[in-house]
Amino acid sequence: MPKTVKKVPIGEIAQVNLGFTFREKISPQDCGIFVLQLKDMKQDGSLDLSNLDMIENAGFKENVLLAENDIVFRSRGGLFLAGVVPHHLQKMVLSAPFIKLSVDFTRVLPAYLCLLINSSAGQTYLQSKMLGSAIQTISKATLLEMKVLLPPPGEQKKVLELVELQQKEAAILGTILKKRQQIINASIRRFVSF
Repeated sequence: MPKTVKKVPIGEIAQVNLGFTFREKISPQDCGIFVLQLKDMKQDGSLDLSNLDMIENAGFKENVLLAENDIVFRSRGGLFLAGVVPHHLQKMVLSAPFIKLSVDFTRVLPAYLCLLINSSAGQTYLQSKMLGSAIQTISKATLLEMKVLLPPPGEQKKVLELVELQQKEAAILGTILKKRQQIINASIRRFVSF
């Protein structure tokens, strides 16, 4: 392992805060502040901000408000995914059971940390530490203690670029396979009469 790569706990590179616990069901309003809920996280960890509910702004503290490039971690439900908050024009409050990570940008890129958390190795680690049997959860302490390899940000960016290229390649191969199947089906249809 190169000298520049260290294994560090997430608590060393990010400030971690719990989402706001609402005491009753969220009732959408016409104006106020947007709220990010579990329904707004996709199966791959990315966030869908197109259909956020708006609630009355009850003077939420800064530690539950989201900013661009914060990381949102799903701490309940078996899939413990992380997603980066994209650019959004309005303020958003984070609901529990999400956990907010605000990273030290001089040490780690948010997308890189999400990649590690969402990786099969990251998920295996988290699942080995989960609590509960009916509803599995990950505690804030467990997230703070999770160790990740931390190369310099330039190398992190290269890793992210490789992953992006691999994802594009997979999409292209999927399109090719679909087109091949269409060609084969069209050829077979010529020999079948109804």
